[in-house]
Amino acid sequence: MKIVFWVSLLGILYTYVGYPVAMWMLARLRPRAWKTAPITPSVSIVLAVHNGIDLLQSKIEHLLGLDYPGIQEIVIVSDGSSDGTAELLGRQQHPLIKSIVLKEHSGKAVAVNAGMAEASAEVILFVDIRPEIAPGAIAELVCNFADPNVGCVAGELHLRPGDHDATSAAVGGLYWRYEQWIRKCEATFDSPVGVYGGFYAVRRELAVRQPAGMILDDMFQPLSIIRQGYRSVLDTNAYVYDRWPENVAGEFHRKVRTLAGNFQLVQLAPWILTLQNRVVF
Repeated sequence: MKIVFWVSLLGILYTYVGYPVAMWMLARLRPRAWKTAPITPSVSIVLAVHNGIDLLQSKIEHLLGLDYPGIQEIVIVSDGSSDGTAELLGRQQHPLIKSIVLKEHSGKAVAVNAGMAEASAEVILFVDIRPEIAPGAIAELVCNFADPNVGCVAGELHLRPGDHDATSAAVGGLYWRYEQWIRKCEATFDSPVGVYGGFYAVRRELAVRQPAGMILDDMFQPLSIIRQGYRSVLDTNAYVYDRWPENVAGEFHRKVRTLAGNFQLVQLAPWILTLQNRVVF
């Protein structure tokens, strides 16, 4: 029991102290800069929606009003919605909007796969329905693809204050900054293990179809691109706005889903724990 106790304690200390310190040191001692340049590749925006009628119309208007000139199409996939989302998409007449309506609710992974299959631009930009993309953020994001070794680029989430309880506000502020700091260290050294899923882009030719039911698409997709020999990087000047869950129950639900997704990822993509994954450390 003593051995179990000390191994468990060391595991916890390594997770919350040892690993962040190790990544900070590696980022300081062995930084790997990547090339950026003001390029304008064509972009396909992919948005998967399930019962998003309350936010979808304003989201469509927001996407159509973006200031990036190279948006080739906006692919919106209704994942078995039953609240009028499919009907709203059916009324869209703008030439940039491509609607896909899935009759059955099959999960985000299946919906995203359908959107990727329709995308035809050089870069696929994955977005969620809630976040608001800042002016200039897409141009900032895609300039990282000037480096031929970069296959995935994530933006940075800025959390807006709201009517949060004290616990949720503390977690949303301190913990999110802590998590982003670790990702920046990982990107400086090589590539972050995961990205913020509400705003990230990949080279279309590198995009990988996800297994049905995949929870953490924002880990599986970047890791799959890293597996192909490319880097996943962060651009802290390409940001979006969103709100953190207003109470601790909402944050607890988010954390449980993420942790369940970690176990599922190991089951569906066991190669992430092998040397096929160069960021396995």
